[in-house]
Amino acid sequence: MPARGTLVFRLAAMKIQHLIDPDACIRCEICYQVCPASAVVYLHDRFTIDPDLCNNSQQCLRTCPTGAIANWIQLDDADPFYGVDQQAQWDALPSVPSCEAPSEGSRKPILVC
Repeated sequence: MPARGTLVFRLAAMKIQHLIDPDACIRCEICYQVCPASAVVYLHDRFTIDPDLCNNSQQCLRTCPTGAIANWIQLDDADPFYGVDQQAQWDALPSVPSCEAPSEGSRKPILVC
């Protein structure tokens, strides 16, 4: 059994999307400059990442001086990615999964509490 507080995922059911934390972002534009896919978009005084353009190069993750860019696990592969318009409205990143057991046949992550 994994240690208490360990996230265990069923990898086949996940999608990864990079998101920029609006609280941590200092708007230095480094992510915008280094993204080889031009996926970093400046919208409504915020930097966001267009999931349709992102090629998962992780250049933005490696160069962000504040760590504002996170790998966000999209919990269900049938759910759509967060679009740039939706991201631009956030004051904070969406919350992470809580400590609850998944239902039978669920493809959601299991947080061992």
